[in-house]
Amino acid sequence: MIGLISAYDNILTFKFSDNIIHTEQNPVGLHIMKTYGVPVFMAIKAMGTICAVILSFMLIKTKYKRAIWAVFIIQLLLLFYLTFYVPAGLFKRDFLFFLRKYPEYLDISR
Repeated sequence: MIGLISAYDNILTFKFSDNIIHTEQNPVGLHIMKTYGVPVFMAIKAMGTICAVILSFMLIKTKYKRAIWAVFIIQLLLLFYLTFYVPAGLFKRDFLFFLRKYPEYLDISR
């Protein structure tokens, strides 16, 4: 699930790559995009995801397996934020806008 949510994040980054520099709220990510470009930023995010998933698999049989749950909860919060955040704030009138336009957002051919 951790990898799927991160892949979803990268799909949205690709889909909105023309505007992402204006809307990115992560200062480190914004710096990377301005310095090296969106494709490098996406590659770094993908590498980080691969490392996190590998580390999660390594932790499954150890006493630190609870750390996987922490990463999972953070990823769920990220999914909620990516899907439902609107500039007006959560639970405003356009809160469910994304769900109405969901198929349109995931069409990367446009």
